[in-house]
Order: sequence, then structure tokens, then C-alpha cells
Amino acid sequence: MKSDTFETTLTQLVFEPLGMMSSSLAWGPQFEANVASPHENGKPIAKQRLAAANASGSLQTTAIDFGRFLIAALTGERLSDNTFRQWLEPVFHVPWATTEHLSLDPIKRDDEVAWGLGWGIEINRKSFFQWGWLDGTRAFVMGDPTEQSGAVLLTNSNTGLRLAPEVFEAVMPGAHPAIEWCKWNR
Repeated sequence: MKSDTFETTLTQLVFEPLGMMSSSLAWGPQFEANVASPHENGKPIAKQRLAAANASGSLQTTAIDFGRFLIAALTGERLSDNTFRQWLEPVFHVPWATTEHLSLDPIKRDDEVAWGLGWGIEINRKSFFQWGWLDGTRAFVMGDPTEQSGAVLLTNSNTGLRLAPEVFEAVMPGAHPAIEWCKWNR
């Protein structure tokens, strides 16, 4: 497996075993027939088609495929019990009320939101989340392993995540400090 690319490894370990057959880290012609056109204020935005795999920003997927990944994340599928526990443990509390912190000044940390191993963690709820965006698209996923509930929100607008508070309140009732921290409803 040493000579495999990141895409090949991810396909073998995640996409194929979970049945994520419409997912890839690199844009391919197979996505052209099933892509939503990004827009903003009624005007089209060019769809970004990243040809090279980038772990933090090039995932091409569908709601169904990402839902399969969410189900695996909720249950710990394909993970050892120890890895699953560690995956959802808070490691680093995020800066208070901001998703970015570039200053060296001391910062106040959020008591309710932290980063785990790849997931954001709502500490008191024990739920996890992640989001992403490229120009013209926004995505957010959240799951609660205790309740075995969650949702995937994929949008084709820079303002699409304004829907997140309502969507996740309907699926996972109660306050969501992660959504408040991300400030999509402001």
C-alpha cells in the first residue's frame, strides 16, 4: 500500500467498504451528471473542480454517500472500540466565539465546543460535527452516538448553512453550541 495515493487508500479503506460509490477526493467526469450548480443572489458561481486530492477540501460526495459515512461514524464501524472512543474525545477547546484565531494573544476557550481527532465535539451533548466549504458550496454534518441520530446538510450557496439551526433542531432537538460557535445563524 506504500505506493498508493491518498485517494486509492481512502477508496480501499472507506469508500468501498461503506458503499460510498459516488465519492472521491478528486473531481472526475462521473460527477458532471449529478452536480448542483452553485449560485449566490440568483447569479451562478463557477463550480470548483479540484483535480488533485486534498484531505481538507476536495471531497466530492452525495448526501446519501455522506449519510453512509455518518452512520459508520455513529456506530464506530470499521474502528476498534479504543479508536472509536478516542475519535470522539475532546482534545482541544476551540477559541470562544470564533472559528479562526491567528493572533498570539491569549484567548478565551469555549467550554462547550472542542476539537477531537478530526471531529468537532459538542462536549455536554457528546455529539460530533464537521463542516466544509468552497466558493458556492457549504456543508455541515452532525451526529449524536448516544441517540444514534444525525444529519448531513449539503448546499449550493455561500449562505446555505443558514438552514443549519432549523435542520439540526428538527433532527437533534435542543441547543447546539457548535452551530452557535460557527455563527451561521448570525
